[in-house]
Amino acid sequence: MNTALLKNISKQTCAWCGGKYHDRAHVPTKFLIPKSERNNSKWPILPSCQQCNQGLKLDEEWLTIHFSSMLYDYSDVAKKMFDGPVTKHLQKLTPIAARYNKYLSLVELKVNGNSLGLKTRIDMSQEDCNRLERVAEMFARGLYYWHNQQTAQKLKAKVVYLTPKRFKDFSTHMKPLKLYPIFPITFEYAYGYVSATGEAAFIIMIYGKPAFQILLIKKEKYDRMESKVKSGEIIQIHEPSIEIY
Repeated sequence: MNTALLKNISKQTCAWCGGKYHDRAHVPTKFLIPKSERNNSKWPILPSCQQCNQGLKLDEEWLTIHFSSMLYDYSDVAKKMFDGPVTKHLQKLTPIAARYNKYLSLVELKVNGNSLGLKTRIDMSQEDCNRLERVAEMFARGLYYWHNQQTAQKLKAKVVYLTPKRFKDFSTHMKPLKLYPIFPITFEYAYGYVSATGEAAFIIMIYGKPAFQILLIKKEKYDRMESKVKSGEIIQIHEPSIEIY
């Protein structure tokens, strides 16, 4: 392992919770990255406690299975991942694999009466959405530490799952942010930081497609946003849904 990748490892504190450092965690998770790309000097490796490093393992599996299958026809990397390690993982019939196999289906997609062929569909429950959002938040908080050498514990996370219908907003949100192509196509992120408040914004791209927008913001701002959601002023954007690619 290239120890030059480690930042502030001597502090002996977890990059997520600020607790005692016991382990080292990759951002993004190894499970998301093809083995052929893992020897990468830009890959952040952060100090972590065991709970923060292992606590979202099942969620990380779900995220990789989800995006590699949904983007199978759109990304060579997604296809490579799904045909290789993901398929092997699904054959083991882990709890996450069983969940995926139960709710995955192929549907015929038609536009103006014309068939576009069979497309992947997965019925997304609220828990499915929550799994994806938990991993996205973990990525953002880890990358926040990577850039700022401090945890984002005092900030609340607002995660937006970028469905295909929301891709049109992608370029608008990207403009003020700086792009960091850790793994070109496979995993990239755009990042913006407000030094006056310590707040930050991320857009995370997985297998070549915008996947999440994450805001790390102060509690009072987060509460105002949630209040507007409840009042109907802002439409809730991470509801359970059926996604078709």
